[in-house]
Amino acid sequence: MCDALSRNIPKLPGGVEILLANCLAHGRRHFVEVTPNFPGECRYALEMLGQVYGHDAEAREGGLTAEERLRFHQEHSAPVLEKLHAWLETQFDERKVEPNSGLGTAMTYLLRHWNRLTLFLRQAGARWTRTSWSAP
Repeated sequence: MCDALSRNIPKLPGGVEILLANCLAHGRRHFVEVTPNFPGECRYALEMLGQVYGHDAEAREGGLTAEERLRFHQEHSAPVLEKLHAWLETQFDERKVEPNSGLGTAMTYLLRHWNRLTLFLRQAGARWTRTSWSAP
């Protein structure tokens, strides 16, 4: 798990594969930084991401195994993130946001790295922030 900077992706010899996850906190931070200029839109995105953080806290407090946590996030976080993803795409499709604006950049970051940002919905034990955990 790392941020999405290309220099953080390891160079591997042929035949070696890794599962690479990106840190959702970095995507969140982009919205935090532009909140003063786009308060409504950022509030929506941050509240959606906040629900995912809440679900992870609930899973942690419940002492779930990595497999149980995966199923919990699939049930609770996946619908939230699907809704967020659809909203992000709609903002661009309906030209509600300028792609080069601070908000457009924050949205583009999430969309561009969506697969790696949401690996924790498909892979047991995958981390999604520096503070997320992996059960033993």
